[in-house]
Parts: sequence; C-alpha cells; structure tokens
Amino acid sequence: MTDWSNEFIAVDWGTTNRRAYLIGADGSVRAEMADDLGVAAMQRGGFAPAVAQIGAQLGHERPMLLAGMVGSNRGWHETAYVPCPAALPDLVGALHWVEPRRIAIVPGLSVTTPASADVMRGEEVQVFGLIALDQAAGNGAICHPGTHTKWVSLSQGAVTAFRTVMTGEMFALLRA
Repeated sequence: MTDWSNEFIAVDWGTTNRRAYLIGADGSVRAEMADDLGVAAMQRGGFAPAVAQIGAQLGHERPMLLAGMVGSNRGWHETAYVPCPAALPDLVGALHWVEPRRIAIVPGLSVTTPASADVMRGEEVQVFGLIALDQAAGNGAICHPGTHTKWVSLSQGAVTAFRTVMTGEMFALLRA
C-alpha cells in the first residue's frame, strides 16, 4: 500500500498551466515545478508521459494527487462533479483512481439552483486547504480571485454554494 503520510505530489493542472508541488509530511512544499503544459496543450495520449515527467522531476515513488482541468472532458480522465453541499470527505470519496492508491484525480464541485448552475475544478482544493489551515472560517464566504472569480459560501466546513463571475476575463479583455 502506498504511504501518503510521508511525502506526496500535488498537481494543479489547469487549461493553460501545470504546477506540481512535492508536499512533505509536515505539509511544507519541498520542491516544485511549473510550465505551460496545460490541458489545452496536451496531445492525445500525452497525459501518462506528462505525469511520468512530473514523477521524474519530483519523485517516481511518491503518490500523486491531480486537480483541475485534468479531470475534465478535455483532460486525462473525466471525473464527475460532486454536487454541493460538499465537504472534504465527499471529495475524498469521489476520487478517480488512475493507479489504485497511488495516482488520483480530484473531482470538481457543482451547484444547481432554480436560477442557475455552476461548476469548479481545482478551486475546491484550495478552498478546503484554506479551511484545513484555519485560514477560512467553516461558516461564511470566500472570494477566490482569478480569471473566473469564484464566490464560495461555506457552512460547517462544507461548500454549500458558489458563483462564478467573469471579472478577471473581463479585465483582460478591456485591458487589451
């Protein structure tokens, strides 16, 4: 069985960028890599070699947790969204194991209301990280800025709702 308590590799694999971090047993970042090999740059059949490259750089024997667009229909393995309300155990229970107990893809979150529907991939990991580090209250709201800013509502440590706002994308368009 793979030991996740020693060190593992966390990968934030978005549409345009890929960032990987070697996380130590104490939660510190021991090493990192980043490049522009996002999901949009990947060729068919290119994900397994790209994951192997991360392992070669940060440690072949270490388990790996992948988050972001790598779990989308354009990614390596499409991973279903977990509906809100969702807590960390819900994400853990829905991990998509590419290689049992060693390489997993984190599912995104979805929210559906009578007025709208929304999804996120990758930001949920950062939200639950903030909660785990006591950087965000288990009840309240988080603004997750970015190209597609997320306003996230929390209750008892679970994401109950969120809304995507295109402020970053609009800023980039207006600036250009």
